[in-house]
Amino acid sequence: MSSVPSLDRQNAEMCVRWALAFSNFVATYANEFAVSNYGELSPASMLITTLAVSSFLMHMSETKHSIDPGFHWRSWSRTFLNFDRLVVLTSLCYFTYLCWDKVWSITALDMWGTGLVGIICNLIGERTESLGLYGLLHLAWHFGGYYLITRAMQLDMMD
Repeated sequence: MSSVPSLDRQNAEMCVRWALAFSNFVATYANEFAVSNYGELSPASMLITTLAVSSFLMHMSETKHSIDPGFHWRSWSRTFLNFDRLVVLTSLCYFTYLCWDKVWSITALDMWGTGLVGIICNLIGERTESLGLYGLLHLAWHFGGYYLITRAMQLDMMD
């Protein structure tokens, strides 16, 4: 019987940091939708790209949950965190505006459910001491967020 070696804290931090940073590649689907329907240099496409990059940089430099990103990233942690927050708030406002007239319809019920689950995942993830649980819940937050962006654009395209 072979045993699986356990990850030490440093390797676990690295795995969570890289998994969360690269989970932003799910934005490529939302960005492809934006480019196909709004154009390459549309506000939607540029905002999705900026959102993915800001989240990537924030997770690479993250110091929350006692994660040590290393000397080079640590000095940028606060800057990237605040930039990510700004881009998230901008995205929330823009994509909510994009589908505001349709978000109250039965067609958008999945958005309300996804948004609620995403917020709950984020709130629990930010308060847990467990690095693994934080990683899983934050991945759900990322996937839900990019799904909501795509749905907002789909609703905007509806007549």
